[in-house]
Amino acid sequence: MKARLFCLVIIPLFLISSSLAQDSGMEERTIKVNKGGNLNISLSVGDVALTTWDKDEMQIKYDKDEDPDLEISQTGNNVNINSSTDSWGSEIFVSLPSQFNIHVKTLGGDIKVKGSVKGEVDLNTSGGNIDVGKVDGNTSLKTSGGNVSTGDINGDADISTSGGDISLGKISGKATIRTAGGNIAMNSVGKSAEIKTGGGNIAAKNINGQAIVKTGGGNISLESTTGYTDTETGGGNISINNVVNKFKATTGAGDIHVRLSSNIKGEGELKSGTGSITLYVPADAKVTIKAVVKSFGWGNDESNIVSDFPASSTGENHNQQTFEINGGGSVIKAYAAMGSIQIKKVK
Repeated sequence: MKARLFCLVIIPLFLISSSLAQDSGMEERTIKVNKGGNLNISLSVGDVALTTWDKDEMQIKYDKDEDPDLEISQTGNNVNINSSTDSWGSEIFVSLPSQFNIHVKTLGGDIKVKGSVKGEVDLNTSGGNIDVGKVDGNTSLKTSGGNVSTGDINGDADISTSGGDISLGKISGKATIRTAGGNIAMNSVGKSAEIKTGGGNIAAKNINGQAIVKTGGGNISLESTTGYTDTETGGGNISINNVVNKFKATTGAGDIHVRLSSNIKGEGELKSGTGSITLYVPADAKVTIKAVVKSFGWGNDESNIVSDFPASSTGENHNQQTFEINGGGSVIKAYAAMGSIQIKKVK
């Protein structure tokens, strides 16, 4: 009797489980491809999740109930996935060879690439986050309203978001990084870099080329630069370490800290509206520093310029001084409207 009861219970559960599997709507398709092909995805809305593997095939999964208009086509080694559905619950999962070019465009959804990609990567979403692993190829990532994060990129990188944070690994080529209202944190750049945000902080490590770094109202921190460096913030602090070439640092309402390389080659310009300037100078560096503090008559008559090196000339109220260090050399101009200037000797 107990055995019959057990069977009666198990059979309906099995039938329910099978029914749910059949009604889930998940569709799966496997396509034979060779390495080095192109994947093109174009959606009205929907999330895209890509995973790379070592197989010479592509596996595509999606919910046909959520996305009944999805079309998959193949021409040679090119695979196209298109959909005009406006269902916000749609999501596409694709596994593909790691050596493949990837082009994705969705008007509303997240895009994620898990694993390493050897090829060109071009991702565009009008309203979602973008998350990419390591890429060996030129990379373009654009979103109108989300965060962007990547691993290392061996190639040029063009990355932008209209309203999110950006977090990046190493970039071996040129870097163009922009966000209208978020923070930017990145590793080294092998060539020139243009990094801009409308109102966030910027932190980058080594930049081995020209660096244009600007924010409307945040802090800027650069560990090392070798090319011409132009930094500007409307209301934050600027910190640059190991400056080798011509440079410029401007802030409307913050402090500036700059450390010169011993073999500084180019001229420099430092400007602060309502903050202080600290310049770290190696003992063997050959530079000429022209320091000016404009106090608007406020405070006492003591100098707002303090230096570990003796001044070669001094202006009125000691608030305009020139320092020819080790006989002079590259000219560094430092101007603080309502602050102080410190020149410190370092090894």
